[in-house]
Amino acid sequence: VNFKKAYEGPNTVRVQIGYPSDTQYCEDGEDEDLPLGKEFQDHVSCFSNRNGDVDPHASKLVQQLFILYSDPNLGRLSESARLEQERTSVASLQVLRAMIHNQILLLPEDDDSGQSKGYQRTMERVRRVQDALNSFQSPLKIVPLLSHHNDEIVRETLALLAAILYRGNRNVQYSFENYFLNTREETFFIDVQGRLQRSMVATRERRALLAQHRGKVSKSKKMMETLRLRTQGKKAAARTSLAAAGQVSDEIELKELELQEGVREVEDTAEALRFKDDGYIELVLRIMGFMCDGHNRVLQDYLRVQPDN
Repeated sequence: VNFKKAYEGPNTVRVQIGYPSDTQYCEDGEDEDLPLGKEFQDHVSCFSNRNGDVDPHASKLVQQLFILYSDPNLGRLSESARLEQERTSVASLQVLRAMIHNQILLLPEDDDSGQSKGYQRTMERVRRVQDALNSFQSPLKIVPLLSHHNDEIVRETLALLAAILYRGNRNVQYSFENYFLNTREETFFIDVQGRLQRSMVATRERRALLAQHRGKVSKSKKMMETLRLRTQGKKAAARTSLAAAGQVSDEIELKELELQEGVREVEDTAEALRFKDDGYIELVLRIMGFMCDGHNRVLQDYLRVQPDN
């Protein structure tokens, strides 16, 4: 672990991309986590620069992702080759997302209105990367990956879609409009529905388990209180004998330690069971929000009901 941290460096914008800011580069362990370290940033810089210019070779990454679900020969791959293909796809999705993410991090933090010239210039670079990826048909070529069996690929696909649609990029919205209105075979809404249902089921199960563990914690605390009251009586009765008092005190301390350890264990388990977004619902809702951003009535109406689907 220490070697990994030393290799990757601190999770700050200053260390990861060289921009003078000590804000967090990415949320470690969250849905939009990204690899840290110079090696990953070197890969990203092969396809885009700080000015938002995108190398045409980035289209190769998109094409590789398109092959992941469209190539009929993939079913004949060996298990090791299939896993390697999936790892490469995850890495490609992360590099494409980092191209946009690195530009978003340069947006001024103190401009909530987004009206300053510095904000507008940086946002223009963000849109330049988004438009470049959109010109490669990235959104449409990666949407089918939402049906993939590998959850990591699904998560990275959702995260990339959220980045491409960031702040409701109008050109990307138009691409989705054409995709939704001119095909009868897209599975976006089936995949989104599946993610929502998965999150609902997982949330219900965790709530039930959490309630059980809370009951165990309450029971253990009551046992500790009962023990405390009983030991007070034993101590009072043993005061006539120093030896007896010492023995009672040792027994009490041992039982209290055992109960406290049991309470801590149950509380730790309960903490681990707190909400975890199995269906990546936050990313799904953010994507749908960006689709409608800027009062896009066409996508607003289509997301509400899909008469032709």
